[in-house]
This record gives sequence, C-alpha cells and structure tokens, in this order.
Amino acid sequence: MKLFYQFIYIFLFFSLLLSYYNQDPRMIGVAGAYNTLASGYQCVGINPGNLAFSKGTTMNLTQFNFSFKNNFITRKRLLDLEGANLEDSSLPNYYPKNKILDYLRGEPFRITFITNLPSSFVSFSSNSFAMTSEIKVFSDIEISQDFFKLILYGNEIDSTYNFSINSNSFIVLESSISKAFKLNNVGVGFTVKYLKGLLGFSYLALDDSEFITTADNINLSSSSYLLRQNTMGEGFGLDFGFSTERDKNGWMFGLSIINMFAKIKWNHKTNLDEQFNNFYSDIYSQTNLNEKENKFLSVSIDSLRLDDLNNDDIELSDIFIVSEVNMYESNSLPSQYENVDHEYSTITNNYYIPTDSLCVNSSDENCTILTQLDNLKENIIKFDYPTILNIGLSKRVNDNQLYLVDLSTGLDTSFNNKEKWRIAVGGEFGNKIFPFRIGLSYGGYDKMSLGMGVGLHIPSNKGYFSLDFGISYKGNLDFDSSNGLDFGFGIHWSQD
Repeated sequence: MKLFYQFIYIFLFFSLLLSYYNQDPRMIGVAGAYNTLASGYQCVGINPGNLAFSKGTTMNLTQFNFSFKNNFITRKRLLDLEGANLEDSSLPNYYPKNKILDYLRGEPFRITFITNLPSSFVSFSSNSFAMTSEIKVFSDIEISQDFFKLILYGNEIDSTYNFSINSNSFIVLESSISKAFKLNNVGVGFTVKYLKGLLGFSYLALDDSEFITTADNINLSSSSYLLRQNTMGEGFGLDFGFSTERDKNGWMFGLSIINMFAKIKWNHKTNLDEQFNNFYSDIYSQTNLNEKENKFLSVSIDSLRLDDLNNDDIELSDIFIVSEVNMYESNSLPSQYENVDHEYSTITNNYYIPTDSLCVNSSDENCTILTQLDNLKENIIKFDYPTILNIGLSKRVNDNQLYLVDLSTGLDTSFNNKEKWRIAVGGEFGNKIFPFRIGLSYGGYDKMSLGMGVGLHIPSNKGYFSLDFGISYKGNLDFDSSNGLDFGFGIHWSQD
C-alpha cells in the first residue's frame, strides 16, 4: 500500500506540473470561444484576420498561466481513497482494487502539457500589423497501467506486465510576424512563424518492455529505453485567418487555420545555432550528455516475490535495477564503426554506439577507435507542430453583452492535438471598465470545460492598462470530478 500511495503522489505532482494551455486569460474565461473575440497582438495564433479591424497599439506587459490535465487523478477519487482499505471486503471502508484500474478504462496513464511565455514588450501590435515572440513548452507522458496493476495485485502467476513509458518534451522559441488586409467589410490575415527548437527530450521503449511472471518470481528479463536529447531544431509555419467586420446587427464571423505545414527538424546545425553555443553548452553540462549523445537505459527486476510487494518498507529502487550507458545515435553505420560495439533498434531504425567504445573524452592511450563523430550521419528527427482549424461566430447585443460560439478541431495528433471536434460557447458581459466572462465547452482535447474570468481596464492619459484573470476546470462540470484546471493572469497596455 505504501508503494501505491507513492505512485499516487508522484503522478499528482506531474499532473500539477504538466498541463494543457489556453492562449491567454480571456480565452480561458470563455472556455476557448475566442476566434472573434481576440484582438491586437492576441490575434496571433488565434485568427490573424481580426487584425484588419484592430486600431491603435497593444503591447504585452506580463502574463502568467498555470494549467494541468491528466486522465487518472481527480479530487473525488483521492477523497474516496483516503483511509480506504483495499484488502478486506468485510470492512465498511473497503475499496475494490479493480475500481482503481477501471479509472483508466484500459488505457495508459497520460499527462499532457502545453504552455507559453510571451515576451514582454516584444509581443505587440500596431493597427493591422503584429509581431510576437514567445517560448512554448510542449510535453506529453504516457505510462503503462501495468505499473499500477503490479503494485495493487502483486506478482500474479502467469501474467504478462508491459512496463512501457513514452514521453516527448520540447522547448521552442516561436517568433511571428502578422499582417492583415481589410477588403470592404472582410479581413484577411496571415502569420509567418519561425520555430527555433531549443531543447527536446524523448523517452521511448526500444522493445516490447514485457516481463513474464513465473510461480516464484518475475522473470529476470530486462527492457530497454532511450532517453533522446534533441537540440538545434528549426522549422516554419503559416497561419491564415478570415473574419468579417461586425455588422450593424452585431454579428461577426471568423475562420482560421493555425500552424499550416509546420514541422520542426531537430539535430541539424544551422548558422543561427552558433548564437546558441553557450546555451547548448550549459544544457550538455547539466545533462552530462554531449552533442548527438543519448542515454540508453536498461531496466530489469531481480527476484521480486509477492511477500516483497506486501512489505511496506520496500522502495522502488529495491524492485527495479536500472543501468545506463551514454550512446551516440546514427541512422547509418559507417564502415569504420562496424567492429565497434553497437546496438540496432527496430523501433527507431537507428544504430547506437556506446560512448566508451569511441573513447570520447578519454585519455586511454590504448584507444584505437576513431573519435571523429562527424563520420556518424546526422540523426535528423522531424516533429509535426499542432495544426488547428477554428470557426467562430459572435453577436454583440449591446455594449454590455457579447455572445460567442466556436467550433474547432485538430488536423493532426501532435502534442495533445485531437482530431475531434470541440464546441465552445461563451459570453462577455459588463462595461469596458469591469467586464466578466463565462464559457462552456464540449469535446476535443479536454472533453468538457467550464471557464470564468474578469477584467479590469484602467484608463491612462494615452490609453489604458488591462488586467485579465481567467480560470477553468475540465473533464467534468463537477469540480471534484474534473481532471484539469487552467489559471491565467495577464497585463497588457492598449492605445485606441
């Protein structure tokens, strides 16, 4: 039981840390019904066509966002497990173990995370032109539910455990230039994006990761995993937006496609990377990995018995034996390396050569292996950037009432993008000084969400400062049963 709660706390920590991100506090407040509400530099990444009707200057001053989402842990489930007995069905606080696994519905445990940090003063718009720069962080983690099965039920005879773990995490500097054109009452806008991949880590299983149990213990077979370090990424993307000017009856329509043709190519050095040499050097020193180098992990189990699992004092390090070797990855093996110790993975279709075999950073005088890594062909990895189609419609009833509806879908499955339709409805009410927002969504990446938010616009001599706050929870309209929470706070300056 102690092991089970250790897993719960670890997963809860990652759930709080890793999340799905909504663009800004206003978007959070209306649950994503933002296509025809976004204005100024906040159109970028939403609908650049709205810039055609933006007047004056807007500038980001600061923005903070916190968000998380997972498919396992909710407040209600944690309360149900608090003080529960998982063994004795005769007790009033008995809680069936199979009910815990049923939470996952046969799927692996998943955590997803997307956030960004807009650059203050660099993200701005002036009439129909906008420029933005922001750091974006993408992360997703997928862990086999058999980890829970083993902890809950112990070593079940003749059972097969799949201990697969797959994860991708990337940090990208996204720089954009947007321009819109007004054609009568129609706005057409474009955004060109340069995507500079700063750092990426991928964690994936290199074999079937299965352990077969026997009558006495779990088989001593091992599974192999690759911790792949990616740097020197580069890519481009294009946004297209179309919107209509709000008519005399208060209607406005918008359509946008975000991140068309966007991909990031990693591990290919460009001239710009010379400017990031100090950054990369710091990363390599922190990870103890060199350029092109990855970490190869082997995980095995040594004589794990049922009575071991029932021992409250047992630690995870007592169950799993982990060994690690630094390796260079290449999608081909030059002839001079054929006699060097290496491994080939059918999962990645790449070769892995231990660093020690190349005598890298070694003063061993007996080393006769070439250390010129330039002979190893670059292992270039490409990742799609999430592409989204969004359609929006809104109606302004009067100065104090604006109603919104958005229909959107992902056009790929990269970074928590879902090829599922999502509908969001929302409203913005109140006056210009103190607006408040509410929204509701169904489908798509978060299945269901309820958002709310407020704003405070403080007039100044040449414009006004806007403070916006938004919060939403998702997965369920009941807060205790929700599996995610978004929080956002931002300040920007506008001049009409």
